[in-house]
Amino acid sequence: MDCKRIHTTANPMAESTIIGKFFTYWWMNDVFRKGYKRPLENSDIYEILPEDETKGLADKLDSLWNEELKDAQRKNKRPRLRNAFYQVLRIPLCYAGSFTFYGGNNENQCSFAYW
Repeated sequence: MDCKRIHTTANPMAESTIIGKFFTYWWMNDVFRKGYKRPLENSDIYEILPEDETKGLADKLDSLWNEELKDAQRKNKRPRLRNAFYQVLRIPLCYAGSFTFYGGNNENQCSFAYW
């Protein structure tokens, strides 16, 4: 199976509003509709936004890990990779955690996230 991605469609999330990006996911309706009617193909998948590319996230993690190493050495402590990951992912984690915390109104659901 060939894993090469062929992007023919610009990502509509780039032009979406804040509400559309994070709350309604309206920009995904076309993909959902296509996936409901038939199996998705590589050409159905949108282009990756620059802020979501692995290269940028890996570079950011690398620089934060180097800072963590220097900070740990200066404080004579053990470096923690989780600190660097938290710095990279803190906004998405806070966003997802807030919905987990406030989303559990049913008695069968947990009303807050366990860390």
